[in-house]
Amino acid sequence: MNADDLIYLTPYLPQWADMAALEIKQIKNILQDLDIEKIEHIGSTAVPGLASKPVIDIAIKVGRIENGKDAIRPLESFGYLYLAENSDEKHMFFVKGLPPHGDGRTHHLHFYERDWFDRHT
Repeated sequence: MNADDLIYLTPYLPQWADMAALEIKQIKNILQDLDIEKIEHIGSTAVPGLASKPVIDIAIKVGRIENGKDAIRPLESFGYLYLAENSDEKHMFFVKGLPPHGDGRTHHLHFYERDWFDRHT
């Protein structure tokens, strides 16, 4: 982590829900040809009244993680960076807002296989 990517807590902001809804709508449009079962706003910014890091977390449910691999290129064109080193056989992790697309993290995007998603969300 570098100084430009510091994480800090802020008081709850009601607009986080609207920001997440807009991002989810755009992701659905970008990935409309993929087999996506569900998309949800998760994490601390999804909890009204809770102070949190100002990064919107979004979870995407897919039947098989291989379905998520087809999302890498479209999401990268939308400003997301796929972090293979933070991913595994059941989870894919993307970050939005890092240079050259921005000044700091704005969104975390998680692809989960159906079984894991259903047990943990």
